[in-house]
Amino acid sequence: MNTFGVTGASGFLGGAIARTLTERGDVVVPLHHSKGRVVYPHVPSVDVLVHAGGGGGIAAADADPTADLRAHAQSTLELLEAQKEGRFQRLVLVSSAAVYGRVQGLVPETQTPRPLAAYGVSKR
Repeated sequence: MNTFGVTGASGFLGGAIARTLTERGDVVVPLHHSKGRVVYPHVPSVDVLVHAGGGGGIAAADADPTADLRAHAQSTLELLEAQKEGRFQRLVLVSSAAVYGRVQGLVPETQTPRPLAAYGVSKR
């Protein structure tokens, strides 16, 4: 049994990850972002941190691409700093198929990213 911190645990993908981890017997600590200067002000000590949090989605990214990119980059940087401080050993970054543009079916890791919109750019 491991302890996982999960950003975006109330979102679609983060929620599915949190439920799956809980169902298999792991402990899940959801991390909620704030609207303040620090996106994740309280990063707990956990074994693994899964970063599935992000902006408000495709429409929000299209409406304000700078804010969306800033939110993704800032939150990732904060989590890397927390890792450097020793709060967790492993960081798993969750992205989106939107980084590849229009694709059908499974996307191989060798696929060249070609985001078509602001959301895909910020997730990349």
